[in-house]
Amino acid sequence: MKYLFNISLLLGYFLAYSQTCQEVIDATLKKISEVQTASFYIIAQERFGDKYKTEKAFYKIRNHPFSVYYKQLYPPTKAEVLINEKYQQQALVNPNSFPYVNLILSPFGEILRDKQHHNIYQAGFVYLKTVLVYLKNKYQISWSDVCQSVEMVKIKQYDCYKITLFNRFYKIQTYTLPKEMSLQDLALQMFVCDYKMLELNPGIKSIFKKLSVGTKLQIPSDYAQKIVLYIDKTLMLPIKSEVYDEKGLFEEYLFEEIKINPTFTSVDFDENNKEYGFQ
Repeated sequence: MKYLFNISLLLGYFLAYSQTCQEVIDATLKKISEVQTASFYIIAQERFGDKYKTEKAFYKIRNHPFSVYYKQLYPPTKAEVLINEKYQQQALVNPNSFPYVNLILSPFGEILRDKQHHNIYQAGFVYLKTVLVYLKNKYQISWSDVCQSVEMVKIKQYDCYKITLFNRFYKIQTYTLPKEMSLQDLALQMFVCDYKMLELNPGIKSIFKKLSVGTKLQIPSDYAQKIVLYIDKTLMLPIKSEVYDEKGLFEEYLFEEIKINPTFTSVDFDENNKEYGFQ
């Protein structure tokens, strides 16, 4: 009876954690849906080939109408990017370097996407939610099906749920292009990272080059094999995420000084804001 009692306790312990994983992720996705505006600092570490690139930036984001202000802090170029209603599908860029004039560039173009895992529309929390929900629907799974572990940890002074999700369906597969498109086009369609596909196809030198119909590619079936989320217990938002593929860590993002739903005025996304360098 004693051993049966202990087994029941252990079973209850694991079931409780599994349920907690489900509840935490559901609550996090709901919270992300409630974020209309945000500001934060982000430290990004992204893998390109066998090397990692580290950047730190500051963001202001508004969902409706979609607007973004970005300033790069490390490397310390102080470059700025602004998207607002005026520029719509374009971005105003202050490179803070040669040619020392503002540029109007595509957020999907070579300059703004060079050595960047994500385009500026994927900044913040919404794209993470999109990837998670896409995987859940694609394989018709519950979060408890893929939740490998859940524990309480601290990120600096913040209590966080550490949720480890393992995608057993992840694999590298052969894909034949049904039409002319670039790796960036395909990545946007399949919710994977174009730079991961570039890594898997060394004969292709750019994510922007149009590839002909029938081109055979090695691509990941999904965005990640494993995702580790550190969800702030108070905010119920992921303040850190780690994404792993079959080689190891692919990318890591740490959010700092997060402000949720601050009140922005038109000045916050105006190129004439005296705090910005577009003038």
